[in-house]
Parts: sequence; structure tokens; C-alpha cells
Amino acid sequence: MADKQPPITVYIENAHNPGIGGFTIPLPTTAEALAPWFAAIGVDGKNPQDIKIIEVRSSIVEIGRALLETDISLEEYNCFAAKVSALNEDELEIFRAALDSGRFNGGIGRIINVVDNVRCFELMPAYSEEDYGNFLIEMEKDNTAHIFDRLNESKDEDERAFADYVQRIEEHVDVRAYGLDVAENENGVFTRLGYLVERGDFKEIFHGPQDIPDEYRLFPDEESPVRDPVKDDLPIGISDCVPGGMDGDLKGQVVAIRLDSLRSEYHASRHQIMLATSGFGCAPDARGRAVFGVNLHSGEHERWNRPDILGVVKNSVLPEWARDKLAVLRKSPPEKESVINTLREAKVKAKTEPPMERKPNTQDKSGPEL
Repeated sequence: MADKQPPITVYIENAHNPGIGGFTIPLPTTAEALAPWFAAIGVDGKNPQDIKIIEVRSSIVEIGRALLETDISLEEYNCFAAKVSALNEDELEIFRAALDSGRFNGGIGRIINVVDNVRCFELMPAYSEEDYGNFLIEMEKDNTAHIFDRLNESKDEDERAFADYVQRIEEHVDVRAYGLDVAENENGVFTRLGYLVERGDFKEIFHGPQDIPDEYRLFPDEESPVRDPVKDDLPIGISDCVPGGMDGDLKGQVVAIRLDSLRSEYHASRHQIMLATSGFGCAPDARGRAVFGVNLHSGEHERWNRPDILGVVKNSVLPEWARDKLAVLRKSPPEKESVINTLREAKVKAKTEPPMERKPNTQDKSGPEL
């Protein structure tokens, strides 16, 4: 959300001496940026109990309505603001619709999980059952237009009659009943921003303050000793990834899974590092999102979506065990592509490439094409 208003602002005071006054702080922020503000209200910034949040505001209406909970720490607000700031415009609109639906306003943890799972939702430009029914019908018309064009232009009288019959039936469809039936089956909800439906697997990633990533923390944790990234299996971060690595094909690359796609107990490099082997999501411009691979620590086959991938891991960051396992995997013969994947790839290729002109073949004994 660069060059835009911060998603959240908080007014803070010295919890022990409110007479000093306070300041409105835009979030997200960092401990370094907060230091002068803390000093101005007479606290050293080491103890979160020294800070009292007096007021919270948001430039996003739905967030302001949802944040009615009072027992929320400054670090939780900061974590939430950072995650919201990372959303693009489409994702932000989906997130706003989720809040507007009223289904996810169960505290800051629930709301943070909505941000983390925003890619699980689909938002469509429909604001009632009738709108949704019309939307679905028009979408199916677009998807089958080429079929009806062929039927209408067919030399076969039965095919032309069938196309005419279907088109006449369309005039009598109860679009509202159709939209209502589909919405109930999908458990979707109509919001002020459109029709929202959950398509993916919603994962409860955030369970409390213990799940706040280190980069969003504002107070030092004196009990945490300095650790060695390899020996102590620290999580892979964006600085450990190749700049621009996600712009290319991921097939054959060692990638890291985002921490916000993993449960907190799996926040370690051994659960993140994977050799990407196949899937439409390997290509940066493909319609599909699935990325298949092998976890280098467990050897288990995994499936993720491309948005779950943090980046391509730098070779210098890989632990010794990961390099050894990678060497073994790369020496192994490649797995055969499944028939289904082959057909799917051919189907996508056929849709994206112009059809080849068929040359006449005197040996072709097949009948005429319809």
C-alpha cells in the first residue's frame, strides 16, 4: 500500500504517566522507527506494559468496524497492519468483503487468519441471487459460445435444431432461483462489495502473539539467545532468496514455503525447503497455481500453490543436509509425467496457441469434419 494511507493508526501514551501526552503512530512500523516516539513519552521501548493504546483508527471502513476488541497488543496490531499492507488491490477488496460479511469478525487472530488466507476466496460482481444467477449464465455462455457457433453453422439439421432449442430454454430460466441454489450449495455470501465464496482450504495459521513473525515485533525478547541459522534450523526469510527468482520457472529450483502458509509449529527451514518438480504453477505466467515438489528434509511429496512460495533459495543458505539430499534427487531418474498432467498441459497449450492449419493429405481416409 505504498503512497497510500496506513491501514491502521494508534494513539499511544505512557501507561504509568498519561499526563505526558501521547502520539498517533501509523502502522506498520519498526522498533527503530518507534524509538524516538517512545522516548518522547518517557519509556525505553523494552516493556510492552509501559505502552497504553488509547485509540485505534483505520482508513479502511471494514477494518475499523471489525477492530472492536480492546485487549490487543501493539505488536498484534503491527503484525496485522503489515500483512494488510502487503495485499494488492484485488486481495484488499476480497479481504474487505470478508470482513463485511460478518463471518470472520471473531477477534484479531481470526482477522489475521483471513488476511493470510485471502487467496482462498473468490469475489464476484454480484450483489443478489438474481445478479449471481445472471453472472453464472453469462459466464457459461462465454465458455460455450464456440460450441453454439459450430452448432448454429452446422450442416446437420438436428444440431442446428438442438442449438435453437437450448437458446429458447434460456429465456425461461429462473435466474434468481438458480443463483440462490448455487449460493446455498457453495455457502457463499453477498456483501456490499460483491458475492464472496471460499474456494480453497482455509488454514488457521495465527493462534496468538506467539505466532507474530520476528520482523513485525516491536519489543526485544531478552529470553531469546542469538542462534545460528543452520544449526538451530531458523526459518528461511526473503533475504535468503535469490532476487527476482520468482520471475522465472520454478521447475528444478529449490524453493522456500512462506511462513504464513505453515502452522507455527512448522516455522523452521526443514519444513520450508522443497525441490519444485512439476505443476502449472511453476511457470510465472500460467493459469494454474499448483506447484509439486519434494521436501528436502522429509523426502515427502508436497503440493503448494505458487503464492505459497516465498522464493528461490540461495545455494549459500542451504544446510549441508539439504545439499546432500538435493544431490541425490538430481541424480535420480526423472519421474514419468502422469497421463492426466500431459492431457491438461496439452489442453492449456491448445487454448493459448493459435490452431495449426491442417494440410490436405491424400492418404487421409477419415470422413469429413463437422
